[in-house]
Amino acid sequence: MKNTAIKNETVEKLKGVINAENTLSSCCERLSHLIKNGRIKDQFRMLSATAQLNEKLLIGRLSHLGVDTFMVGEKCKSCRVNPDSFSLLGAINLGIEITGIAIKFYRDLYAMSTQEEKKLFTKLLKEKIQQRDALKKERRFDHKNKENFIDQYCFSQIIPRLSEKL
Repeated sequence: MKNTAIKNETVEKLKGVINAENTLSSCCERLSHLIKNGRIKDQFRMLSATAQLNEKLLIGRLSHLGVDTFMVGEKCKSCRVNPDSFSLLGAINLGIEITGIAIKFYRDLYAMSTQEEKKLFTKLLKEKIQQRDALKKERRFDHKNKENFIDQYCFSQIIPRLSEKL
């Protein structure tokens, strides 16, 4: 009974972090097309690529636990961010928020995992912390502090959906 409860909780946490990685991947890819600063554009593309790899890896872990049918939520499929409503600070804040959610999921998964899995979740956790810290560093350089579409829509609509399984 206890093993089943732990397995079910692990599956739910994996689904949550897969959704976070999927959102990070699609969101960062979309935002990278709107970013003019080449260094930050590359950083967002790298965040997207890493999130895609992590998502595939985590889906493999989910499959290993016997879950073969999992549909990732398409939260950002019809992204409404466009050049007129875009702000670099909002994009950076959104990246920080999503990586923060992934960090919480990875910490939970680490605490629940076997010794073998701890290595994987330690690696992924360190990666997300480095990504979040890099984004925080970028945020310090952007001195604009205006409300924007990302703050109004993504933070009120997307982030709560990602956090609901925490």
